[in-house]
Amino acid sequence: MNKRKTVAVFFGGCSAEYTVSLQSAGAVIRSIDKDRYQLVLIGMNHSFGTWLWYRGSIESIEDDSWEQKSECVQVFASFDKKVHGL
Repeated sequence: MNKRKTVAVFFGGCSAEYTVSLQSAGAVIRSIDKDRYQLVLIGMNHSFGTWLWYRGSIESIEDDSWEQKSECVQVFASFDKKVHGL
């Protein structure tokens, strides 16, 4: 059985580099081999720093309409050694 590894791609943020991050994320997402890796896309809202699990299109990330989509669910990172993930 060939199980794909899970890779998280983080994008966005509260800095002046927000739009650069969106374009970089788009390039990374497009270049990753989807047969080998399962992607989890986590965007950070520009205004409030809210973390959102995003399951929509790459184009919506690149044109900065991603967080207006219903494909977003707020998430929190677990820093507990016993609970891994979001």
